[in-house]
Amino acid sequence: MMRVSDPDHYHQRNRVETVFAILKRRLEEFLEAGKYRLRVKEININVILSNLLRLMTSFSVLIGREEFSKA
Repeated sequence: MMRVSDPDHYHQRNRVETVFAILKRRLEEFLEAGKYRLRVKEININVILSNLLRLMTSFSVLIGREEFSKA
């Protein structure tokens, strides 16, 4: 069990809570489905797309760094 006094675990939890808050803010405005089950599916799809976008951004930064270091 996590102890609150452990600073590493506290910061890790803080990061997770921040990501959840960001996702809620971003996704809540754009949900179009009316039924709960469909809203859950829509959230899952949006989370996957958000992760892919972050991954693509990370790769583009890495490629840019490699190109810059070659010059």
